[in-house]
Amino acid sequence: MDAAGKLWKGFSLTAKLLVHRPRGWKDYVLNGLSCLAGSGRSLGRPVHVTIEPATVCNLTCPVCETGAGCLERPRQLMSLDEYKAILGRLPDSVGAMMLYFMGETFLNPHAYDMIRLARERGIFVETCTNGDFVDPERLVDSGIDMVSFQMDGASAATHGTYRVGSDFERVVANLRRTVALRDKQGRRIPRITAGLIVMRHNVHEIETFRKKAMEEWGVDDVDIISPCVRTYAQGVEMIPDDDAFWLYDRKRFEEEHILRPRWTLPWYGCSWIYFSLTIQVNGDVVPCCRDPRGKHVLGNVFRQSVSEIWNSPRMRSLRRNIRQGGRPSLCDLCSGFGVPRVRWRS
Repeated sequence: MDAAGKLWKGFSLTAKLLVHRPRGWKDYVLNGLSCLAGSGRSLGRPVHVTIEPATVCNLTCPVCETGAGCLERPRQLMSLDEYKAILGRLPDSVGAMMLYFMGETFLNPHAYDMIRLARERGIFVETCTNGDFVDPERLVDSGIDMVSFQMDGASAATHGTYRVGSDFERVVANLRRTVALRDKQGRRIPRITAGLIVMRHNVHEIETFRKKAMEEWGVDDVDIISPCVRTYAQGVEMIPDDDAFWLYDRKRFEEEHILRPRWTLPWYGCSWIYFSLTIQVNGDVVPCCRDPRGKHVLGNVFRQSVSEIWNSPRMRSLRRNIRQGGRPSLCDLCSGFGVPRVRWRS
């Protein structure tokens, strides 16, 4: 997108915020101004939060740190009391939550109550799931706004190549049941999507997957996702030949055997860290989802307030460093996330 396009997009978003005034809209604007100024301090409060309910998963997906067994953090489920404590510490500017990080959300028996509690506070809630252990009735009744079933093939063979240990037929049944229950109740929520991470073994199934998901399974949308890998060897094995699915600089990959983002981030920086926080299962706060191992801890919500962490010396230093062209290790494989999308509760 050129400069004029970015300017128009920013103007349109600002107009949308002023007209609809969703939860946290003033903070959204203030954070945007802070981002544009390259300030270490964000003038607004966080408007988006990621909360990790679990660091356990039933699958052994080879790229995922949890699945590969190299997360370097304890296997843990967040208790409902811990979650309530976090929820009570969030400022009223937070309008959207991703209830998901490095584990399977619905292995936590309290996940449905977590969703309901956030919804009762006016927070838009979304999650991702591998679909194996979803309870469709409880999911729909929780009032969740959006759920994405992550499925990596249109058949059991291709799906199971990466989603090692998953039962494809069970996932499809849970997905279809969720859609049917939602539709039976005449609801608009949850919005239900199916995601396909495109890899060498499933690239031939893209259109079949799209057709099945929309026409047979009844989802609202299909997400075709370019693969993220952690190493050169994984890239050779998994990234398709088609340039459309490359997040990385292909020339450097082929000539230097290294992974670097394909696109240069605007102003040598990141805007996400001006809007959002990621809270790990033990309460540690990290900048974003690019820190699965928790190497860049900014504070802990059980020992500090969110406002204290949000503009702490560590956070201000991180923002300034990135905006001035620094590249912390957590940014090495990041192609840029922009800003959290504005959400309106249904």
